[in-house]
Amino acid sequence: MASPELPIHLRLIRELVQVRRIVGTRSLLRYLACLSRRLPAVLKQRSLGPADGLMRGPLTLRTPSGDLRIDCSDFGVVREIFGSRCYAFADWIQRSRTFLDLGANEGLFVLYALAADPLNQVTAVEAQASLCTRLQRNLERNHLQSRARVIQALAGGLNKQLEPIAAAVPLLDMERLLQELGDVDFVKIDIEGSEFDLFAQCDSWIHK
Repeated sequence: MASPELPIHLRLIRELVQVRRIVGTRSLLRYLACLSRRLPAVLKQRSLGPADGLMRGPLTLRTPSGDLRIDCSDFGVVREIFGSRCYAFADWIQRSRTFLDLGANEGLFVLYALAADPLNQVTAVEAQASLCTRLQRNLERNHLQSRARVIQALAGGLNKQLEPIAAAVPLLDMERLLQELGDVDFVKIDIEGSEFDLFAQCDSWIHK
């Protein structure tokens, strides 16, 4: 049986406790200021999303393996990955050593995977040049660039959202990449709807 949804005030309190757990006092106060500025919208939408949108720029995250310094453009994703720990299901992260991130954005999952164990290696694929640059800088800020490879390419098929950047970006050859990488333990995929095309033509590489 599904557990009943928490009342909005209790859910927001729980999410604020998660924020407190992953950031320092200064960043928490900054986030509370963002929340106060967007409180009517937060209550109307029943979500911290409006406050997340104001929480941009340099940020230090607390993790079990030490602090991570990031340049944040989407604090909602920070809360999802590091606060709610959406990838901490079962023990996949703990058992995995080689990761492939398709749609890496600015690298928050990449940092999460690398911070989980000093032996972990990540190949990150991102289509947008500006996000690749930010991802690389986030790696360098944390001295993790030696354990991550960043590839600018489109994974999967094209769609309207990706058309503006498609002409200047190569299409990722998954079969060739996985031949190069060998078996991959964990794949994270967030490619704006192109997942359907990716898995429609996966017979040559899915076994890896």
